[in-house]
Amino acid sequence: MLEELAASKFGFWVVAWIMTIADSAFLLERGKFVFTVSRTTRPKLRASAVPFTVMNKELVFAIYSVPFRLFLISSTSAANQTLQKTFKNLSNVNRRERRARSLLLVSSVAAAHLVIGPIIAAAWGVQYSILLLLPPLYALGVAASALIWSERNRLGLSNGAALKISAELILCPVFLINVFKKISLAQGWRANAFSVAQFCSSPKDALIAIRDNLQFYGE
Repeated sequence: MLEELAASKFGFWVVAWIMTIADSAFLLERGKFVFTVSRTTRPKLRASAVPFTVMNKELVFAIYSVPFRLFLISSTSAANQTLQKTFKNLSNVNRRERRARSLLLVSSVAAAHLVIGPIIAAAWGVQYSILLLLPPLYALGVAASALIWSERNRLGLSNGAALKISAELILCPVFLINVFKKISLAQGWRANAFSVAQFCSSPKDALIAIRDNLQFYGE
């Protein structure tokens, strides 16, 4: 089966998509939640009352749940912070996402390459599609790596984290689609989920969703 896939017109691009989807996955321990932050600094909770779990951890695919968005990981066990400090940290997430707009463009173009690749392969063959699209993909990876390194402080990344992400994008540019997930997981700040929920458009609904998720784990 693998030999047939490799020999098919779409084999290369199918493998590229499988790698991209696998790279977008991460595990959330119980009591941890994902929030995105709107332009008005309103957090939005992503939570399921019945999450899909692996080893008692929720399996999340960023490419589906939070595509092309920065997000923050919160925890019910994180230290409580004042509302003022929580809002300041939410504003930092919002500011970093605005500064990452150039990365949004680069990652969107990379995603377009992965969509166009199979179409070109079907029309003119897989070799032609690789020769046509792979060099630009690597160029995008280098460009994104340079952007991340130059903006590492503004994106809240340590030198080590920026170097790691940059190296991954150069070696495997299809991971550009997941660049926001990589930046988000590299952030050092861990918010208290209940504190962040207070700033949602409907704090009551957010708190209910958090409690429903905790009940799934028997807490």
